[in-house]
Amino acid sequence: MGYVKTAVILARRHDRERLLSFVVRLINYYNVIRSLVVNDYLGSFLELRMNRKRLSGVMAILVVGVMSVSTFAAAAKRITVTGQLLDMKCYSAFGATGRAHGKTCGKKCLESGIPAGILIHGQAWTLATNSRPLAPYVGLTIEVMGKANAHDHVLIPSMIKVKDHGHWKTIVGRSKM
Repeated sequence: MGYVKTAVILARRHDRERLLSFVVRLINYYNVIRSLVVNDYLGSFLELRMNRKRLSGVMAILVVGVMSVSTFAAAAKRITVTGQLLDMKCYSAFGATGRAHGKTCGKKCLESGIPAGILIHGQAWTLATNSRPLAPYVGLTIEVMGKANAHDHVLIPSMIKVKDHGHWKTIVGRSKM
């Protein structure tokens, strides 16, 4: 299988580790070929031309690899979502939701540093933030603004608001008034 075809298949599968390993091997291969060309150890023009073709192929693969890796990095996009604040431990283990759970166990879990999450249309997303300031609000409706990575179901919030007694209150980030 050709180098470019292998890189494209790995990129389509979103297999980050194997793709990065493949790109590292190609970079090492490129450095070996480059040192041979630069130090003129090749001998004949035909060999030099063959290795330059390989070098061009390696460079094409490096470009595909870099584009694929940048696609993974660009997977996070800015969104605003509304849902119920959860503690991920109890939700994952028991499916625990709601304010009754939030006032007792949920609050203790987030105060201890267990990750917070948000339940959006039946799907739980992990909030990549300090969960301690969110502890008193477990089970309430929150609005999260920030970056989302749909592949990993992770939200990186820039602002979190909670709806407490009918009014929105900013608890993480700056309010845009």
